[in-house]
Order: sequence, then structure tokens, then C-alpha cells
Amino acid sequence: MAYQVTFHPEADAEYAKSYKEYEDKLKDLGIRFEAAVDELISKIAEHPLVYGYGCNPYREACLKDFPYMIVYKVNQRKKQVYIVAVFCTSP
Repeated sequence: MAYQVTFHPEADAEYAKSYKEYEDKLKDLGIRFEAAVDELISKIAEHPLVYGYGCNPYREACLKDFPYMIVYKVNQRKKQVYIVAVFCTSP
């Protein structure tokens, strides 16, 4: 059973800003970014404990084709994943 995923409002804003920046750079690049984020979030929802700790209690998962990381914490009792950041890892 997949965990319920919710975003911290700032993480949601980071995600939207990054999408817009990619879309402004090149048509459909934002759409590719969104698809990569959605795919990783689906994997996290299915198996949230697979990804390692960055700074306990936060886990980190990196996107494959973009220099971004999703930082989240897990509530196993409630079967919830709370995404606290979607941020760029390159300077």
C-alpha cells in the first residue's frame, strides 16, 4: 500500500518555481522535469524507507536526469510521507 504524500507549502513553491524556470529555458523541459519528480515521488510513496537519511529524520532521494533532490520524512504509523524540500543540488 502506497503512503499518502503531502508537500510542505515551501516545498510546493520550490517545485513550481523550478518547473517554471525549466519551462522558460526550453519548451517541454519543465514537463520533463515534472515527469521526473512525479516518478520519484511515486517510488518514494511505494517504498519510502529505501532512500537514506540525509539528516535524521529526513530522507533524501535524487532525481535521475535533473540536479534536484527531494527531502522528506516518513510517518510509518500513519503511512504518510511529508516532502519538506525540492531543491537544486548544483551551485
